[in-house]
Amino acid sequence: MGKSNSCIICGVSPTVRSHLWPRALSHDLRRGETHLISGRVGDSRLEFLQSGRWRSFLCSSHEGKLRKVDDYGVRFVRRARERQRMDFTVSNPMPALLKKFALSVVWRFDAAERVDGRSSSLGPYEQAIREAIFEDRFIDAPVIFIQPNIVAKGEPMDIAMEPTKARLRGATVWKFDFGSLACVVRISGQAWPAEWEAADAGRSKDVTILVAPPSEITSLPAYRPLLMQMQTFKPRG
Repeated sequence: MGKSNSCIICGVSPTVRSHLWPRALSHDLRRGETHLISGRVGDSRLEFLQSGRWRSFLCSSHEGKLRKVDDYGVRFVRRARERQRMDFTVSNPMPALLKKFALSVVWRFDAAERVDGRSSSLGPYEQAIREAIFEDRFIDAPVIFIQPNIVAKGEPMDIAMEPTKARLRGATVWKFDFGSLACVVRISGQAWPAEWEAADAGRSKDVTILVAPPSEITSLPAYRPLLMQMQTFKPRG
């Protein structure tokens, strides 16, 4: 696991363990199993994990600032992931906190990449996102939630996918999945459909969850490397 000896925000040492998304959601996805198999869209590498990925790159003070954010995000995800056939709404009494949660997941995975010696996918947006999370600065970053409705031979599949940069309806977005619920964050400032703007969870106290039509996983090109890898993947031990 990658580690920075000093906090990447303030430079204070030591750093503490940071789960890249709340471990409670990883435990939910395990459903009693002892481990998770973790992967990324477009990447054939798989990891065998107990509580999701983590890295050390924040001091205890900055990690502590994410606790309330994560608690709120976990409660929202648990309310919103029950499968539905049509678009539906979920209460969101603190929109700014939910927006911060979505941004923090994207930022933490990007920070982990940088600690591991890889390049940042956020580029010039990294500072603005970090300041929005830790300093309550405003950022124009609409957030929408979707039930992607991925199926395998007609049976629903719950898939967890790490934040991935993509193009969606003409805009650059970051998308990640918590089982039956996906989050899409637009950070680029480009326009997207009016109905998506209206569903912005960062502004609404009643969030519309957009339900996609069923999609067979074998027909989705981004998932093919993972499907091929899972055919030969053998857990450690």
